[in-house]
Amino acid sequence: MNVASVFRGWGTALRQRFRTWAHLPRLLRSLWNASPALAALIVVLRLLRAVQPPLVLFIGKLIIDEIVLQTATPAPGPEISDWLDSGAAGFQ
Repeated sequence: MNVASVFRGWGTALRQRFRTWAHLPRLLRSLWNASPALAALIVVLRLLRAVQPPLVLFIGKLIIDEIVLQTATPAPGPEISDWLDSGAAGFQ
């Protein structure tokens, strides 16, 4: 199997995927006619499922940013009063 045949097969599969999208409006119309509430629920759940991976990445970024910030900040002294005075304990 050479590289050209691999890419030729990949292009064919991609074209088939786009051709199946042509049936999507008819499918959604049929689903809407059967049950508008169920159709709306399916669309909302699909959108939520699509938003989840970027949201997980963003939350992970926030966690890593906080870890980097905390490691760059010098630790207060060993006494509780040092922690309270520096604000590192979370009380202001």
